[in-house]
Amino acid sequence: MQDPDGARPGKRDGLKLGCSEMSYSEGDRQTKRIVLIGRSGSGKSSTGNTILGKDDFKSCYGASSVTEKCQEARTFRFGQQILVIDTPGVFDTKVPNKQSLEEISKCISLSLPGPHVFLLTIYAGRFTQAENATVKHFAEVFGEDMFKHTILVFTGRDLLEEQDTSFEEYLKTIPPSLEEILGKCKKRCIVINNCLKNDSSDNDARNMMEMINKLVESHQDFCYTNEMFKAVDMKLQESKIRRQKDEEKQKDIDELKKELQHCREELENSKHHTNDMFKAVERKLQESEIRRQKDEEKQKEIDKLKKELQHCREELDNFKHQHQPASFFTSDIDEFLFFFVVFVIRDFVFNP
Repeated sequence: MQDPDGARPGKRDGLKLGCSEMSYSEGDRQTKRIVLIGRSGSGKSSTGNTILGKDDFKSCYGASSVTEKCQEARTFRFGQQILVIDTPGVFDTKVPNKQSLEEISKCISLSLPGPHVFLLTIYAGRFTQAENATVKHFAEVFGEDMFKHTILVFTGRDLLEEQDTSFEEYLKTIPPSLEEILGKCKKRCIVINNCLKNDSSDNDARNMMEMINKLVESHQDFCYTNEMFKAVDMKLQESKIRRQKDEEKQKDIDELKKELQHCREELENSKHHTNDMFKAVERKLQESEIRRQKDEEKQKEIDKLKKELQHCREELDNFKHQHQPASFFTSDIDEFLFFFVVFVIRDFVFNP
């Protein structure tokens, strides 16, 4: 699109161009440079069209972002040149968050020497955790200085009108997280209805530009610069490096913990094995002791029987000495039978 103020600068190469690296026409410096940011479906593109007074940006209320890449459009309205840059919505299910944020960062190069204002669009309804996370992501990309140049644009005024609720009453009901964001922006906020056309839409656009002009005047025409973004980007890179190192350290810690757990398990298994061995040895000792005790009892019984047998022999010998064999045994056969019986009894006792 041809620059209304004259020749446009040459091709802007990403974020490599600083304010001192490129000359800008007076028209570029006088142009109000506006960057639209917000969650998918918050009415960013529609807000841009309201400011432009024409439908240069595709818009659709919903969860999916129509804008996938940074787009710019220019116009001359309310006695001034206006540059509006539309950015992809964050938390679009079709596009990864990281990819969206990287594309959003390109808005700085499109608005060199830097945007005068960020219009953060929020639908005038329930402020969810996802929307709060969106703002935090933008703060991570652009730094806290972003809020010095930010105006909150609440879209969906028609919803408040249907509920017969004024904007002032609505602001009293916002959650602490949104109230904190509003505080960082020094209470700069406005509510609009992007569904209106003609005069009503022009009034919303005029009110937004008046608020933007006041903000620019308060900063004495200083804008959010490429240098600010580079400083934030450098911090993000440093943070990324620290995070990578922390992840590597955590990975080493996890591996050491895993190895330690493995050693503990092996030690525990060794303990169980050793305990099993000790129990087996103890069991065998107990069995051996029982056998020994039984053997001792048998030996005692044998010794007792031997003594009794010896005693019987001695009594038998005494008896034989006291009595003649002729009178005791009537014949040699009787004597043989007697000793045979004694022998059998002894054998039975000692060899049961």
